Amino acid sequence: MTFSYQGKDYPYTISLGFAAYPDQGVSREELLNKADAALYAVKMTGKGTMAAYHPDMVKEGRAQLGFNLRDLAVNLPGAFFIYRADDGKIIFANRELLRITECSSMEVFIEFIGRKVKGLIAPEDYAEAVESCDQQVGNSDDAVAHMVKNPYFGEIYYVILSPKPDQK
Repeated sequence: MTFSYQGKDYPYTISLGFAAYPDQGVSREELLNKADAALYAVKMTGKGTMAAYHPDMVKEGRAQLGFNLRDLAVNLPGAFFIYRADDGKIIFANRELLRITECSSMEVFIEFIGRKVKGLIAPEDYAEAVESCDQQVGNSDDAVAHMVKNPYFGEIYYVILSPKPDQK
């Protein structure tokens, strides 16, 4: 399926996992866990389908990882953020970036920097920072930024912030 916004088509799929009350659970938590297991089973077999929970469904893949994307974003050491290449708009910042900018929430962070990457950099350091990032973007082991094409946001950068070697 697709939807159109401002003249551009965006593709999407819908996957659904569900559990039935009261046969498969009576508490909200039990039903959500079983619906999540059914959704995970659907996603492991492809996209754009649905399935009802049944006892054979086990979240083996998730059990092996032991964490989800939110856990990673919140607990990963070091500051990182994601921004759109076309306008420099920050679309994600992790908790560590909020901490080092002394912002109590994402809303405060956005107000503080104006939602743009440029707001994170002192004006006198901006040209040097852009040049340094341009040299470090890529797939090498020492890259601090990586640009990818995202179907929803276009070209985006994933950026890890680290101190200069003399600041460690």
